[in-house]
Amino acid sequence: MKNEAGSTLEINEQEAAVVRNIFDWFLQGWPKTEIARELYRQGVKTATGKERWSPSNIKKLLKAYTYTGNRMARTESRDLFTHKKTYHDREEIEIENTHPAIISREVFDEVQRRIESNKRNTGTPTKRNQPAFSKKLFCHACGYRYKFYPSPRIDYWKCVSSSTKTCDAPNINEEQLKQMALHAMSSRYELEQSDSLAHLQKDLKATNQQDHFEFHRLRWLTELEIAKESNEDPEKIQALEKEYHAFEKQVAQIEDDRPFRVKTLEWLGTLQTMEEFHQKVTTEYLRAWIHQMTIENEENYQVEWFDGTRLTVGQLSERKPIHSVQKEETKKESPKKEVNQELNLLDEHGALKEKREEEMIATVEREVQKIEPGEGKTILQTIEKARLETEKPGHLQKTQKALKTAAYCRISTDRLEQKTSMKTQVAYYTYLILKDPSYEFAGIYADEGITGRSLEKRAQLNQLLKDCERGLVNVIITKSISRFSRNALDTLSIARQLKQLPSPVYIYFEKENIWTSDPQSELMMSIYGAIAQEEAMNVGRSIAWGHRSQAKRGIIRWKKATYGYWVDDEYRWHIQPEQAKIIKRIYSDVLKGKTVNKICEELAQDGIKTVTGKDYWNPKSVMAMLTNEVYKGDYLFQKHVTVDTLQSKVIRNQGEEPQYYVENHHEAIIKPKDWDRVQDILEERKRNKGFVKDGHRKYEKDEMKNKAYIEKLYCGECGYLMGHRRHVERRWKKPHETHFWVCCRHDQRYRTERCDTKRIRQDYLEWHFIRFLNQIHTNPNCTTDVLHWIKRLELTVEEEKERADLQERVEIQNQTLYSAVEDGIHDNGQNTQLVDQLTEELVELHERLKQFSERERRVEQERKMFKEIMKKVRKYVEGESEDFPEDLFQEFISRAEVCKDGTVTYHLIFEQEQEIPETYDDYVEMKRQQKKQKTKEKHEELLEGPEVAELLVFCEEPKSVREIVDFLNERMDISDTHTFQIILRPLMKQGKMERFKAPEKGGTREVFHYQVIKHSGLRS
Repeated sequence: MKNEAGSTLEINEQEAAVVRNIFDWFLQGWPKTEIARELYRQGVKTATGKERWSPSNIKKLLKAYTYTGNRMARTESRDLFTHKKTYHDREEIEIENTHPAIISREVFDEVQRRIESNKRNTGTPTKRNQPAFSKKLFCHACGYRYKFYPSPRIDYWKCVSSSTKTCDAPNINEEQLKQMALHAMSSRYELEQSDSLAHLQKDLKATNQQDHFEFHRLRWLTELEIAKESNEDPEKIQALEKEYHAFEKQVAQIEDDRPFRVKTLEWLGTLQTMEEFHQKVTTEYLRAWIHQMTIENEENYQVEWFDGTRLTVGQLSERKPIHSVQKEETKKESPKKEVNQELNLLDEHGALKEKREEEMIATVEREVQKIEPGEGKTILQTIEKARLETEKPGHLQKTQKALKTAAYCRISTDRLEQKTSMKTQVAYYTYLILKDPSYEFAGIYADEGITGRSLEKRAQLNQLLKDCERGLVNVIITKSISRFSRNALDTLSIARQLKQLPSPVYIYFEKENIWTSDPQSELMMSIYGAIAQEEAMNVGRSIAWGHRSQAKRGIIRWKKATYGYWVDDEYRWHIQPEQAKIIKRIYSDVLKGKTVNKICEELAQDGIKTVTGKDYWNPKSVMAMLTNEVYKGDYLFQKHVTVDTLQSKVIRNQGEEPQYYVENHHEAIIKPKDWDRVQDILEERKRNKGFVKDGHRKYEKDEMKNKAYIEKLYCGECGYLMGHRRHVERRWKKPHETHFWVCCRHDQRYRTERCDTKRIRQDYLEWHFIRFLNQIHTNPNCTTDVLHWIKRLELTVEEEKERADLQERVEIQNQTLYSAVEDGIHDNGQNTQLVDQLTEELVELHERLKQFSERERRVEQERKMFKEIMKKVRKYVEGESEDFPEDLFQEFISRAEVCKDGTVTYHLIFEQEQEIPETYDDYVEMKRQQKKQKTKEKHEELLEGPEVAELLVFCEEPKSVREIVDFLNERMDISDTHTFQIILRPLMKQGKMERFKAPEKGGTREVFHYQVIKHSGLRS
């Protein structure tokens, strides 16, 4: 609408309903052709008044950013004279909230994500030259263009609307189109005449030599200016503008078709007769005379010539082509209809009815990025001239063998500063390596959207380092130190590590012109690396400062909400009703006196899932909810801080940075007084639990835990990970420790369905593995199984043949890439997409070849590794060591499954499973027998010791038990019971001592006395 302030956009509810339905149908999974067919069936017309919709109409509408209530400015440019539009050649600007929204931003972003996903799934189409009549053939029935479809058998043209089955226009192949054009040419020109060739040339030359366009343009502009300054009738001014636009359209048409006329004139100059013309003419040459065609069928069509005149061949039906109807007339004669279908996913405002993760995937962040115009030719020239500007180091130049060279690229999509895409960078390095005969292509390693601050999550860089260790790479080329890593220490350590390999690997940084083989490279890398590192840290500090500055004013801009809330686009927190019920229940249960473990158990019993969708609640998570001030409507900013910006190390804020407490930040789920009561209850429980008591000794540091078992032991009953536990017995002077491994689901008391396994002693698991090593050392079946598995990895005859074919295709593709780059430069950078496509195909071929090479290397490595492991096994077994071989367990076992009876199934790194029959009961019985034997030997040693020898001398005269115990306690610690069981009784069995009753000293009560037997006679 227009008003005094200017033009504004307002919603046309009838058309807005159509838009919302289209978005709704697309989110339901309807294809664009089905949506177009449904709109045609319901009689809904397009914005230009056409009855039939095309998939391109639907796609254009789905990608219209204006529907979100925002505008993207400077997306297109219009030529002042020709009115031609060009798109995305300037920096785009987003203007928010310029008009009412028809579709919510969330719905729009989800639709764009799905469009991009569908686009990726279709694959990369083959690059073809545009046919001469592209966008110049129109359907008489529906007004839409004919689209060109290349085919292995025959190329043909098809009406766009026919794909939606709303138009039955026939297909036209290239030969038919040529004959139709020739027939029209024969009607305009008498092609059988001898002077026809000269006549054809004359018309084209006359059109090309028209040079009075500027004169007419100046005349039209002058008349318009005079009419406006003289305040002429607005209708007259409008008529002049209409005539001027028609003139500019005609000029643009003549100039657009000029390349066809120039090419055809050159071709006509080579011809001698009209017979030769008919033999060699193509649709591309005929396009010089024909501007466009409107086709009903092969016999009936209309031709618009280069000079603006028209010729009808046959007889067209009475129906007027829709594309020629003026938009204003169409709106008056055929008003639009509403769609007759209710919305399923969207509400009447264009937003999602329910915001659920199950129904909608997370929205995609949309950003406007600066794309510099006219970069195509520069990119191709850079690729074409791709050479290392510096000479290779001397030791690399002397190498006769081609160097295995790989390139590393990294792009952070959050902060794109490069002017080229990832594909173009890959093309650049691929061409650079392949063009140099001293290099052998070893692959492109590219991390996209990954920070350069640390090595974590940089899968491609880590894979590159592993390949260097395997000897697959000799040289690494990368754009700059900052692209390689923004951590100076990482860059230096990697460079040193690679240089110290058996086959040294060197890195070349293009921007800084540094080879790591240079003795001065470390100094230069330290300087450049420090600059890159400081830049990354400054960015992190700036972002943190911005958040803190806003928090000081009570503004919290945090998209991730706590459980129980959701955050809108304006960073306002809203209660999530279903989750809020769970929060209220947890707080209410604490007020009723229930423990945290009991609450977790009841939540699991009622089938309530956690925020991550798990069936069981962790007491630590529930305790965090109970102590979180968010639920009473407040917000504490900066509970945690990043102390190491480079490594993103986050710790609990204990005074490192100021905290900001924002009261009434959002609506509360729990009343503040109830929240305070819960804190008092939890604090009271903590005091009464008695974790810290007077005289309580803390456990000593656990140094007996077998770290080789961490994340390698799994429960054989439920498949869950096993964890370590230890029991400290304090009843003795020296505490005794026992170490166990148990299924984590067994010890989680808050689970309703706990695993019925039991704790397994660590010493049993160690003993069991030693038994396993003894078994594979003596049993040849294990070796046979592993070698058979390795043999299956070898390449088959068919795969060897396929590898040879791939190598041949690589050579052909290399030459095609060279040609594409050279052609692209001559085409002023218009062929960059072809270069990208060829590069992708070439990299894919290399990847497939690399897979075969990897398998060969893997077979060799697996054999070598197995040989080394078996050598260590033999050395360990023959050495009869009792120490647990931790290194062998780590190298040989990928995981071990432990059942409740103690049986262990070992999964070897060679994808084999081995099991031995020993159980936990067998081990317990063995340990009991060993202990019994050890005790027996200890007792026998005591009987032969000096204490017992002195006792025999002491007992030459009768002695009571009390006298004997007192005598022994002067030499050793022993009780009355042990004195009789392990000393006196065995001596009596050996015939060295006898026992009899006699009155005790100083009394009349008779007690047992013991005396050494001196004579063969016995006392009664």
